[in-house]
Amino acid sequence: MENENLKTALTDLVIAIRGIALGSVGCAVIGAAGESLINNWNDNNSDDLIDERIELSNWERFAIQ
Repeated sequence: MENENLKTALTDLVIAIRGIALGSVGCAVIGAAGESLINNWNDNNSDDLIDERIELSNWERFAIQ
């Protein structure tokens, strides 16, 4: 991730979702939740804007691993 604050938020989100132990649907939930966070980041962080296109591309590569 290009933005450290976004990276921290996504890491916390992944840890929280994994903690719920959703089993096989966990990966799909994590992927969708990460996309949603990135898509809405600029709406809630006007002082810490991101390039959504780049961050979504980064997230796709990260979420596949």
